[in-house]
Amino acid sequence: KARGRTPKPPPSRCYGIFDLCPYVQWVSSLLWPLSPSQVILLICHILALLSSHLPLMFIGMEHLILSNMNLADEALNAAHTMCDGDPLLSNERGVMAFNRGNYEEAAVMFQDAIQLAQVTQTSEIEWAPTYVNLGTCYRKLGLVSVMCPWCSWV
Repeated sequence: KARGRTPKPPPSRCYGIFDLCPYVQWVSSLLWPLSPSQVILLICHILALLSSHLPLMFIGMEHLILSNMNLADEALNAAHTMCDGDPLLSNERGVMAFNRGNYEEAAVMFQDAIQLAQVTQTSEIEWAPTYVNLGTCYRKLGLVSVMCPWCSWV
């Protein structure tokens, strides 16, 4: 230990999306010409460099696009164990539950995403699709009276 220097605290395991903007921008600039399998491989390499839930979440999102539901579920749940305070992750887990027909579970996750977004994000307008997803869950469950306030906001 060098004199006069204080040791740095260990990095938090729950990075926000804006803490890792340079990495996200770099990955997104490479996504366009790559196939989904190459994107997943690239994200795995980034996961080895960072102790964050974001690469696992991105892998889960890619598997959702490819309709690999089991792999998407595994990646999203692993990301959730690392960080349970990310509204985008809660939204993606809700999409996963909705695609599997678990509408009650999806509604809970969409509500969680909306509540987390009110705490951590600045704009509610960005979360309008999550409100629509929540209203659709209630419609599928036959709870039209519960659905109306959520859809009228949008």
